[in-house]
Amino acid sequence: QMASLSRENNIEATIPSTEQNEGVTLYIIILNVGAVRWSVKQRYNAFADLHDKLVSNHGVARDLLPPKKIIGNKDPTFIERRRADLELYLQTIINFMHHALPRELAEFLDFQHYELTHLLQSLARYCFLEGEKLLHEG
Repeated sequence: QMASLSRENNIEATIPSTEQNEGVTLYIIILNVGAVRWSVKQRYNAFADLHDKLVSNHGVARDLLPPKKIIGNKDPTFIERRRADLELYLQTIINFMHHALPRELAEFLDFQHYELTHLLQSLARYCFLEGEKLLHEG
């Protein structure tokens, strides 16, 4: 089961910043697809879980994800480097799979938000065009 995207709608993903929440670093992912923009916060462990699924189910290379680090993972320099590495990771897998996003990746990126907004926009456009047609016929 895949999230379907029209070809002209490229997925842009960036991780411009991080935040600390109860001692856990959250990576703030900003997504742009067409006119729709939203953000998702994920911790490193969620990236690692996603990566395991993508490796098992979709043939993604095991060494693509920046490695776990137990000691010193609160160090700002380390967090900044990991932020950049995770951003590159995300962009790489999206480029690799953007014509048919695996469900695991779509859920990780909260794509149901995009799907809904996209659906509502399409519906609004359809109603507008149909309405215009009815008015002109009337």
